[in-house]
Amino acid sequence: MQDSQLTKNALFASMKELMAKYPMEKIKIVNNVERCNMNQQSFYYRFKDNYDFVNWVYYL
Repeated sequence: MQDSQLTKNALFASMKELMAKYPMEKIKIVNNVERCNMNQQSFYYRFKDNYDFVNWVYYL
């Protein structure tokens, strides 16, 4: 599997756990990337914002 796909899958798993606890509006990108031991630039390289990310997850 490509590194990019592994990164996206890690972000997805983290977001899934966060969304079980908090509403989407309360989740910040920094919360998600810290749980994956990444920096924010890794997220922004792939997605515009949290809504773009959730849109990707929806069409997964």
